[in-house]
Amino acid sequence: MLASLTCAGAKAQCTARPLPFTEPFATNPLQACTPTLGGWTNTSATSGAGWWVPGTNYAGGAIPEIEAYGDQANGGVSETITLTSPPINTNSVSTYTLQFKHNLYLTNSAASGSGSITLKVETSQDKVNWTQHHTASYNATPSLTSVMQEIRVLVINGNTNDSTYIRYSISGVLFKVWGWEIDNVIVQSGGSTGVKDLYGTSLMVAPNPFQESLKVHCA
Repeated sequence: MLASLTCAGAKAQCTARPLPFTEPFATNPLQACTPTLGGWTNTSATSGAGWWVPGTNYAGGAIPEIEAYGDQANGGVSETITLTSPPINTNSVSTYTLQFKHNLYLTNSAASGSGSITLKVETSQDKVNWTQHHTASYNATPSLTSVMQEIRVLVINGNTNDSTYIRYSISGVLFKVWGWEIDNVIVQSGGSTGVKDLYGTSLMVAPNPFQESLKVHCA
């Protein structure tokens, strides 16, 4: 006779979020993963740099947003901190679009070391092996400056992952980072030459058609 066993006190699994997936960072995204909420994980640095959810909208979405912040305790040491999404259900989806708004404030005032700060966006099925889809480097300025603000759209082709994690990383002398703000993350199946923001913003896309990535401007 077969016996059915139930583990007492077992934690609820982090259910893969269905497509279209949207994340406005309004419901404590850094809380422990439940079947429907939370589940964003992050790393911090020795200097004290890390991630939090401030009541700001520098990325261009609605308040709040999520932000990577530097710390004024570590001068010229290069570090990396990451932010990883909960699993997203991409089973049987060969092509999907990742869209998000972001803004980067930098300053090199009273800081030593390289002024170059690098941003990366990657995906993974197992959070061990990562595929890079976007990278960009920006230089810190003498005074506090927004060196980049954009809506970034990435079309991921040839997907074979049943579920997908998205990872944002920022590297460099994080002393020089006042804040990298990210908001309105959207993942939807298919690749389109005319992407419409699910939060209601009409977008103008160029060039048209495109393949890998492009800048998108609000109409």
